[in-house]
Amino acid sequence: RYGPNDNGSCRLCKQPDKATSWMVECMDCDRWFHPTCVGVTSKPKPEDPFYCPKCTDIRITIENLKQRAAATPATSSTEEMFERFHRMQLHTLSKIMQGTSANGANSNNWTVYLKRQALMRLPKFSGNPRDWPNFKKPFYDTTEAGAFSALENLTRLQGVLQGPALKCVQVLMLDSSNIGKIMDRLEDKFGKPEIIYKELLHDLQKIRKESRNALVEIATALENLVNVVRLMNRDEYLNDHRLVEELEGKLPYAIQIKRTEYVLAARNPLDVQNLLDLSEWIKPFAKTSAAMSARNAENQRGTGKLHVHNHEHSNSEKPRCLLCKKGHMISACFAFKKQIPSDRLKTAKNKRQAIARPNNEVESQGSPYSNHYRSEQAFDAAE
Repeated sequence: RYGPNDNGSCRLCKQPDKATSWMVECMDCDRWFHPTCVGVTSKPKPEDPFYCPKCTDIRITIENLKQRAAATPATSSTEEMFERFHRMQLHTLSKIMQGTSANGANSNNWTVYLKRQALMRLPKFSGNPRDWPNFKKPFYDTTEAGAFSALENLTRLQGVLQGPALKCVQVLMLDSSNIGKIMDRLEDKFGKPEIIYKELLHDLQKIRKESRNALVEIATALENLVNVVRLMNRDEYLNDHRLVEELEGKLPYAIQIKRTEYVLAARNPLDVQNLLDLSEWIKPFAKTSAAMSARNAENQRGTGKLHVHNHEHSNSEKPRCLLCKKGHMISACFAFKKQIPSDRLKTAKNKRQAIARPNNEVESQGSPYSNHYRSEQAFDAAE
């Protein structure tokens, strides 16, 4: 738009408009400029578009990003190409936003844009009841925070629904006005509280008391159940006294004694016989148990390495001559070979008698380099 702007000023030179001059308005950011400040030398026609230098740079950058994304090799999947383009676009726009005036009108626009882009993503959902609370809450929270339209929400759901969940609502996803029906059908099929509770309960019940890490497994599964139940606003599920007794029976005996002492010390034992209290009470013991397991595993690895080292050291022992004490067998000893046959036999007999001494009885007779074996070698060599 080209015309007077009595109440405005040029966004480049910061000087107000003059009564005798006109100003030009950017079609993207709605800011006004003096024609001479932005290089406009002639009065534009009403249908001619005008973009300020900053918006022009943004348009060029986005167009370059699109071209680079389109030039991605065909071996990359469409999803990978979109992810790469999305990251490049956000990175570039963040840099542009840093150079924008904090009080400028387009600064707020870019802030909103980047915020909505961050809120656009949702966790994938394939129909597992355990995942429904973690899918439903982010969907409604991000819809409110990002002010997403029905069409935008439909696009978001098309990108994250998979498997049975997608088949369940595939017919409804032809129209963006069915967003409410889509979420209701998914909740009826996969998100009923009793279904979710039954799935999480199964995780707890399948833990065996004989399991080596039963304490840690119970604490983890119980914490998941408590968090999901509270997220569904079904606190009545936490007062399952029979389940509490069943879980207490799976605890190690020493922990059961401590738990019994804790319950008896309470003013009203029924107040602490619930899943929430058990979950909070068991956490320190589970943390200690996990630390002990890690420490024992580390000690076992260290012992194994030491054993292997000693074994290798024993096997790498070099033979020693019984006559000259050098590193070879007596049959290869030069001093032994220099002796006459009678002296060789005498030396061999003397060495065999040395084996029979009490202080040598502890030596291993099975080792190929034991004194017994070497004396036999000497006797054979002498003969």
